[in-house]
This record gives sequence, C-alpha cells and structure tokens, in this order.
Amino acid sequence: MIRRGDRVFVALSGGADSVALLHILYTLRIQMGFSLHALHLNHRLRGTESRRDERFVRSLCASLDIPLTVDSAPVRSLARRRGLSVEDCARRVRYAFFRRHAGAPGDKVATAHTASDNAETVLLNLIRGTGLRGLCGIPPVRGNIIRPLIGCTRAQVEAYCAGYGLAYVTDSTNRSDEHTRNRLRHHVVPLLLRENPRFEERVSDMAQMLRADADYLDREALGALEHAAASERRYSRGALLALPAVLRLRTLRLLLQREGLRYDRGRLRLMEEILRTGGGVQLSGRWTLRCRGDIFSLEEPPAFGRRKAPAGAHSVQIYVPPLGQTVQAGLFPGKKLRFYLINIDKCEETIKYPEKLLKNALDCDRIERILNLRCARPSDKIRPVGRGCTKTMKNIWGENHLSVPLRREQLLLEAAGRTLWAEGVGADEHCAVTRDTTCIFAIELLEED
Repeated sequence: MIRRGDRVFVALSGGADSVALLHILYTLRIQMGFSLHALHLNHRLRGTESRRDERFVRSLCASLDIPLTVDSAPVRSLARRRGLSVEDCARRVRYAFFRRHAGAPGDKVATAHTASDNAETVLLNLIRGTGLRGLCGIPPVRGNIIRPLIGCTRAQVEAYCAGYGLAYVTDSTNRSDEHTRNRLRHHVVPLLLRENPRFEERVSDMAQMLRADADYLDREALGALEHAAASERRYSRGALLALPAVLRLRTLRLLLQREGLRYDRGRLRLMEEILRTGGGVQLSGRWTLRCRGDIFSLEEPPAFGRRKAPAGAHSVQIYVPPLGQTVQAGLFPGKKLRFYLINIDKCEETIKYPEKLLKNALDCDRIERILNLRCARPSDKIRPVGRGCTKTMKNIWGENHLSVPLRREQLLLEAAGRTLWAEGVGADEHCAVTRDTTCIFAIELLEED
C-alpha cells in the first residue's frame, strides 16, 4: 500500500477508526520513509457537532505536528439539488475533495475502513442484489486509495485506542436506525456474531478469495475483448457469441466501462439480446450500440454535438459537448445558438455575486447529455428563477407583450419532456446555476447579419 517516498494523506474524521489509523501511520512514517498529512471535510450535516469534529481534528494534528487540509461542503443542499441521497452525495463530495488535494504521483489517500465496514457492505450488497464483485466488498486498494485497517474489526480498533489512551469523537448519527447500514450494524451483525464471533473476519477472508476469482475473470474478459476486436469500438459478433456466458457478460461490461457508461444487469441483458438477434439501442446521448451482420459496435452520431432535424420540423438534438468544444445550432434564418461548457472557477468575472444566477446558463450536473432544441409552444411550462411559481409560455409572452410573429420563433431547450431553458426567460429553476455549481452549460444566442 505504501512505498518509500510516498505522501500519505489520512482521511481524518475524528472518529475512533481514523484516529487509530493516523496514530499507526504516525508511528511508522520514519521507519517506512513516507510523509504524513491529514484531510478533513466538514460535511455541515450535524451543526455544532460538525464544528466540534473539525476543532478536534485541528487540535489533534497540531499536537502531532501533522499538516492538515480542511474544507467544507453543504452536502444536504447539494444532495437535494442533484437528486442524490445524502449518503451518496457525501461520498462523491468526499472523494472529489481527495482528488483535489492528493492527486500527484506518489500521493496515497488512507481511509479508515475496517473489516466491520466490509462485512456491512457485503450484507448491503446482498440485500440490494449483487454479483461476484458485490461479494468482494470494499477493495483494500483502489487507485491511490488505500485502506490499511481493512483486516481489523471495529472492536480491535477501539481496543487499540483504549490501549494508547487516544481520544476521539463520536458521530451521534451512528446511533440512529434511520439508515440501512446502521440497522444492519445494530441489529443484524450482532446476531451473526453470536452465531460466529469471527463473522466479520470470515467475511474478509471470503472477500479476499472472491476478489482473486473476479480479477482472474476480468483479465480473461479483457483478453477475449481484444481478441474479438475488428477495429476501434467494432467487434466480431461470432467471437463474442462463442465465449462462455460468464465471460461474455464481462466483456460487455468492460466495453461499457471503457466509455464511462452505466452497466447494470438490465442493460447487459439487453446488449446480450442484441448480440444474439441483431438491431441496436441508444445507450446515451453520445453512444449507440448496433449489431449488423458479424459486426457488434459502439457508434457516435455522425457529427458530435448536433443531429440535423427533418426539414420543417423546427427541432434539433443538442449533445452536451466536452470541455473545450463548442456546439452551434440554427433553426431560423438570422438566428442561431452556441453551447459550451465552462468550469465555474474560469468564470468568476462573470458571476460577480454567488447569489446572482446566470440567466442563460444551466448547472451541468443537473441536465441530461442529450437535449432537444425546438420552438416553444404556448402550453410549455417553465419555473422562472426567483418567481416562486410555474408559468406557461403563453402567460409569459402575454406579460412581456410579445407579438404573435415573435412568439412563433421563440426557442426552448428541453430534456425528457421537461423544460430546461426558454428564450427571453432563461433557465428553469430546477437546473439553474447556483453557488454550488461546479460546471456550467452556457447558452449564447447569436444574431446573424
């Protein structure tokens, strides 16, 4: 996990697990030849208790002379805006924090996951339905994330803290039964420990063995996919069909993983059906899966960023472009739009005040990757920012005294049947830019001569 010369950053919450991890690494740093740092993210979820944790972490690191980086994030409001659970949002924000501060070569982030956490994760995966990878639990190493305590139970960690007289803080939410993990920890795991006092360790042993099996199958799948490759993103249908089912599903999953696409069981079964019978399916705004003859392929639209609409349809599909690329679309003579992404830290001069929203811009994290640009209809609805109500375009046009000829040329951007932006109105409130936005999808209306 750690090599001489590495910079190791401990994800320090202030709880028993992370305090024990910091103390262990502190005692080993000189002998093993690595530098030690700490990272603390205040999720701002528990009010005064969160501030208490931050003060404790600052004091602990100061007493040991360990460099500490602290940041905070409004996780609850971010989760609400992004449509995520608080737990999921907290995890994403936390790992983004790690990437920002420990992303250089030789940087390692040490998290304090234990064998007890691993057993709970395996049980959670079983409840939700899982495959082999889900039974492998929490990996000891993933990229530059390391988990030195993954072989120790929570009881062993607390005994270590008691033995060395280490103080730590306790998260009061851990006592609640609100979350599934807590209910498993409080009610299910104790029953299993009564049946087998070494249950958590046995789960760790199982996960280690299954991880070796899963790694082997993934290597075989990679070889099979390379053998089936006809050209870039084009594969021999016959070669894929000849594979054993267990390898074929893994090659399909790997194919999706390479392009950053979702690979749940339903999608993999759909891909396998297309592989057998032919046809195609749209996997995302950017990628289409097709099976023609002996070729099974992932294809992009002919011109990324724009799909030409049928004549007279007054509609085009817009694909959210990567950073640095611009998309243009025209619907009427004398009018066209330009779309592009920009990081929030690149446009501080545009947003003079965090509270003031950009009118013709959307929060990239809250929109689809394929959008539809068309003429607005009188019945279309939008919730203008700051108005506190939903209005039809007919009502808005009436309020603005817009003439009938101009109404026919007003443009609207939508996705999945929901309005994102309307010309002259701006962004819908659900996807507008806020102080928590990190990436902006900008819309610029260009008037041609």
